[in-house]
Amino acid sequence: MSDDSFYQFLLLSSSPGLLVSLVILKQGLDLFGGAFADLTDAGISANSQLKLVHALDPLLSSCSSVNGHHTTTELLAIRHFRAKRAGSLIYVDLTADVPSNMTVSSTSELEEKISQTLKKARKGVSEVRVKFYPVDTGLNR
Repeated sequence: MSDDSFYQFLLLSSSPGLLVSLVILKQGLDLFGGAFADLTDAGISANSQLKLVHALDPLLSSCSSVNGHHTTTELLAIRHFRAKRAGSLIYVDLTADVPSNMTVSSTSELEEKISQTLKKARKGVSEVRVKFYPVDTGLNR
């Protein structure tokens, strides 16, 4: 064997090994990128966020009271809606405007309804935090 054929042999025998190693490296980097994206917190898409907000529309109501106390779970408005993704789970934070003379019991019921509604609207929703903001509706207390 001459020197030229020896170098051609080395080049041809190492080329498939180099190609396989590059394919394995690319697969490893793709897996790392996907795992990193799953572990970092990221907001959900604007379209998904809009769907979640619209899922709460049936809970929005007008004010009515009996003896100065609200007997229904009334939601006047939703503000500061934020949804974050952590892996496959979605965490939602929102501010709910409620009448200022709404009872603690009613706000507790409303919080549960909001949580259930959002969890039904999107399966990935795992936690819903609601901050209530009292709004003076002009009704007597």
